[in-house]
Amino acid sequence: MIRTTVTLMIAMLAGLGSVVVYADGPAYNYVGIGYVRIDVDGIDDNPTGYGLIGSVELTPDFYLSGDYSSASADVFGISVDVSQYDFAVGYKYSMQENTDLTFEVGYAHAKAESGGIGISDSGYSLGVGVRSMLSDAFEAGAGVDYVDLGDMGDDTSFEIYGTYTVANNVDVGATFSTGSDSNMFTLGVRFTFDK
Repeated sequence: MIRTTVTLMIAMLAGLGSVVVYADGPAYNYVGIGYVRIDVDGIDDNPTGYGLIGSVELTPDFYLSGDYSSASADVFGISVDVSQYDFAVGYKYSMQENTDLTFEVGYAHAKAESGGIGISDSGYSLGVGVRSMLSDAFEAGAGVDYVDLGDMGDDTSFEIYGTYTVANNVDVGATFSTGSDSNMFTLGVRFTFDK
């Protein structure tokens, strides 16, 4: 199932990327901030908060990326705060001038707190994805991520995103990811440094 999904995502985005060969490749030098909403199965009051992202290109083939998110909600009348961060090293393979296949391995950490009592754990993350500039202003991507957080468990999630350049080096975008028991939606702004 996962192999079929990844193959379809790569074929779809590679095909779309071939339509617009004049666009530069995706950005790898950026910082961003956004609104985060997490829909958790079985909970009516879904956590909301903020997220931070960043990436820096090290060489034409390698980059570092990181993200942090923090959200809170009242669950059955009790305040719950959740946060997570992930730092990864990525490799990008240029499928076409405007489309990259990416591979990431990283360190992940998650924490949940309520009333002074909390649980947290750390582990690793693996990801594969496709990023493509469909025009000079529109970037789209899709990917599959696996996170293992030790005692807190593991999860595989699927993600799609799109960004649109609204001003020089300023993009707005949306990301949707879905895992085994939750969905996450992010709406934000990204400031790039390599356009």
